[in-house]
Amino acid sequence: MTDDANDGTTRAGNALHRLALDHDDSAALGALATSDVLVPDVSDPARDNGDARVVRLPVAEQPDGQQFVPTFTSERRLVDALPSVGRYRRVPLAALLRTWPAGDLMLAVDPGTEEGITLPAEGVRALAALAD
Repeated sequence: MTDDANDGTTRAGNALHRLALDHDDSAALGALATSDVLVPDVSDPARDNGDARVVRLPVAEQPDGQQFVPTFTSERRLVDALPSVGRYRRVPLAALLRTWPAGDLMLAVDPGTEEGITLPAEGVRALAALAD
């Protein structure tokens, strides 16, 4: 999945747009679940032994104390939200969902944008089921 040359949209971005219009759009949820997202890279090459398969999830905290992992549908959205992030990984969202940590960690896709969504842990598990 690469950004469209004209407007920076991706399959995941298109799915988010559709979900903003209709939260119950199951086809859009399925498209999102099987799309790629960008994850800010907070790995430490020295600590991870340079293993490119290791993806350390960046965890942010909302004012109410709830924690979430920010992901993005395009480089433009990532840079707009986190201009100081120098590296990111393009990850199939389905793979990320299948290995989601236990507990109450939420997933945010394009946080801080009008079309962004934040899924609670149970929503992450439900989205993972759509990727299968």
